[in-house]
Amino acid sequence: MARISGIDLPRDKKVEIGLTYIYGIGRASAQQIIEKAGIDSSLRIRDLTDADVTIQRSQGAWRVLPAATLSADHAATLGTTGAAAGDQITITRLDATANAYAVINGGAGAGTLVTFPASKIGFGVFQYDGTNWALREVGSL
Repeated sequence: MARISGIDLPRDKKVEIGLTYIYGIGRASAQQIIEKAGIDSSLRIRDLTDADVTIQRSQGAWRVLPAATLSADHAATLGTTGAAAGDQITITRLDATANAYAVINGGAGAGTLVTFPASKIGFGVFQYDGTNWALREVGSL
């Protein structure tokens, strides 16, 4: 079962409908979310996977990691598409599940930039130097 912001989404509903179970998200917002996230609108909640997430700078300067809801640790890759030297992005982990969440450099140098430990809420600030992402600040909330 997918869990976002403490809400268990119904497995048999389409993603667009399932997102409306979260307070403050209506059909229009759900459609925008799945479009921006690049999720196929025909998918049902049960079809969603815990595949790695790629975050592009062009998606905005602040991102919240999706909840690590299943039984495995997760990774998010900072992509370089749309990023320019000096760009910064803040990534926040708001869930406190029993899984770790790693943020990986999607630039030429690759490698893990930071791992948010299991059961901890935190954030990281990353800066792009034109080739690679670097960790500038990390903290707890």
